[in-house]
Amino acid sequence: MASYSVFLFAFNVWYLPSNAARDFADHLRHFQNRVEPYREFLSHDQQREVFEDIPGRHRERFANTRRLVCLVNGALAAFVFCLSGFDISRLAKSFVFVPTWSLGWGIDWLVRSIVKQF
Repeated sequence: MASYSVFLFAFNVWYLPSNAARDFADHLRHFQNRVEPYREFLSHDQQREVFEDIPGRHRERFANTRRLVCLVNGALAAFVFCLSGFDISRLAKSFVFVPTWSLGWGIDWLVRSIVKQF
């Protein structure tokens, strides 16, 4: 489970978003290269919209989406890593959290101390 969470983090939080960002930049560059020869035929407002406004809006939207995807996948990887500290077969059968190594014992201690406060 711990190695799977590392894989989730490496693949879904680092590798895929960086490749998507590279692909997005390539598509944006391709769009601008296709429109560039017609620049002189566009009015000032059209030039601003095509070369500044549209790419800026898409960059911002893509950056926000990328942050959200990284956050959700990072939380999933952290959750899987935390679960790796417990006996999964016993957890699946009877929903009993039995720590199997120091991470599980640490989480178990932390949860018990928080519960004692309430």
